Amino acid sequence: MNTTDKVLWALALFPIAAFHVTVRVDNEKPAMGHMAGAVMVVAALLLRLKKYLMERKAARDPVPGFPSAKGAHWLCGHTIMIRSSELNGKMCLAGQKEVYMDSADPETGVSSLWLFHIPSVSVLQSKDVKKILRSSSYRKSNGLVDAHIKNLLGRRNLISLTGTEWRTFRNAVHKCFTQTAVKQSQETMHEVGNAMAESLLKEIRMQEKDNDLFQPTVRKVLPLMKCATVDVFGLAILDGFDFKCSKRLKLNPLAHSFEYLLAELVRRFRRPWDPTSFLYNIPTTSNREYKRHKEHILTFIREQVAQARARIAEEEQLCRSSTINYNHANSKSKEVQKETTKQKRSSELMTNLINAATNMKASHKNNDCGYDAIVEETLEDVYMSLLFGAYDTSSITMTYALYLLATHPHIQENCVEEILTVLNRRNEPHMNNSEESGNCGISAKDLPYTKAVIMESLRLFPPAYTTRRNLEKPLKLPSNGKLLPKGQMVNISIWSIHRSEINFPRPTDIIPERWVRRRKNKTNLASKVDGDDAADDDDADDNDADDNDASSKCVSAWEERGPNDDEEANMIIAPANQDAFFAFAVGARNCVGKVFAMEESVIILACLLKKLKFDLVSSDYMVRPVICGFVQRPDDDMPMRIQERHQ
Repeated sequence: MNTTDKVLWALALFPIAAFHVTVRVDNEKPAMGHMAGAVMVVAALLLRLKKYLMERKAARDPVPGFPSAKGAHWLCGHTIMIRSSELNGKMCLAGQKEVYMDSADPETGVSSLWLFHIPSVSVLQSKDVKKILRSSSYRKSNGLVDAHIKNLLGRRNLISLTGTEWRTFRNAVHKCFTQTAVKQSQETMHEVGNAMAESLLKEIRMQEKDNDLFQPTVRKVLPLMKCATVDVFGLAILDGFDFKCSKRLKLNPLAHSFEYLLAELVRRFRRPWDPTSFLYNIPTTSNREYKRHKEHILTFIREQVAQARARIAEEEQLCRSSTINYNHANSKSKEVQKETTKQKRSSELMTNLINAATNMKASHKNNDCGYDAIVEETLEDVYMSLLFGAYDTSSITMTYALYLLATHPHIQENCVEEILTVLNRRNEPHMNNSEESGNCGISAKDLPYTKAVIMESLRLFPPAYTTRRNLEKPLKLPSNGKLLPKGQMVNISIWSIHRSEINFPRPTDIIPERWVRRRKNKTNLASKVDGDDAADDDDADDNDADDNDASSKCVSAWEERGPNDDEEANMIIAPANQDAFFAFAVGARNCVGKVFAMEESVIILACLLKKLKFDLVSSDYMVRPVICGFVQRPDDDMPMRIQERHQ
């Protein structure tokens, strides 16, 4: 029985309960009985009247001039329709099309909806979405949702921070994800991807020896991808911390704590009528287990903070000692060493966060009011936010990418052909003697077709499937010229935007050729590396690396398409509308790790595909996305048959 049914039953039974109470009290104290009965009957009538008025309200468009889907619920509005289809009790995404797409104006893509009792606007056209996201970063708090978020990530997490504190820590995090920092992390990404591929190969070969009738290895892909993303984050961002998940092909205890907290978040979200779901301090079994897992993660974070502070202090002491003792003969080498250390630390997450916290403390004149404790709490909560962000999103993207490749074998073969061609090119003698021989592997820009598969995965199955904004000032929509007032809630369904014909032709088909084309001249390098960066200048600092470095000489047979690519030979489909791609959002609160996430996804996918083949467990298998906390993910963790790839 869902929440709505319980409310309806309560309203239906209220008059009966009132009658029984009246009879019971009337037998003991007649005057009081009549009074109590009258009050309860009046209350029941008022509730019925309220329901009638809310039904009338739900029947009209929430925002005048913006069409809406018919059949909104009198209490929950369109929220029930958005999440109407349920799979084993889990909220699905089937209702998104009905509310956001089918009801939208076919020309402008605008519509409206009731989010419970709140009138909200929805937009599909990219120019509307970009204007809204760039004009406002404010999201009005929702008490119940915020309670869950703050209990999971802490009171001062990166999602909840605003103003100077948010900018300070956002800038600190951004230093870890510039293109220079990402380039330094490529070797780690290759190590993790190759380690996982070798571990899977070892498992497959052992099964071949043990079984006379060999059956392909069946593995759930999502947990495997989580192993990879956790390892990359630890080794590349946490200054070499090795979780060792990819080698063991299983999540370590810390990752299991992540899993428990996320599963518990979903369970509590689905039970808003249950007081124990949002009262975290009462001594229930689930609350005690919740605190145990969260304390496990917080202990890890505090250990990382302490180790980073000790390391920073030691390096500062060494720098001071070298400054005192250096002489003219070796000053140049010492300066080079100091600069190398500084450059390495610039991409180390904890160092940047600690420096940001130190600067915040120093800038605050009155630390007697407990400001130091607030900064320390913020440091832990921001770290917690980043751990959860790194844990979920990239792993979901790679899982869906492997699903798309398994359902389209010719696309998988195109990826493998590109990967092997580029690798063979790198292994040629004249390449081994050049500068790029020092780099152990290829990068995302060397594999435009494989990157296009990741782009299609993000387009069709964006992990962060929706967002919302409350306008901080009046805004005129470019699509229809309507003026939205200050404070208007705008619901942005990224899932629907990416699947709308307004933005992408044949929107539900996987077509990598939206993003790439066959290279006409194989000596001609693609002029641009990240199509989404060209379309969105929100993170101009990400472009601090040389896009046309030596590694681009490992030429793929494919190159990226520009928005004006209308040559007839390339018109399998029109070039993708890069302005309508919002998997990483835009504006001030866009995804700070988007360059890192794209590089990681392409490299790990390449490492796996060059050695392994991925197939569906059955010909009739269909993916079933479900809402899981802040993201959507496959309901069954995507079981797939994994075999050794024989060249």
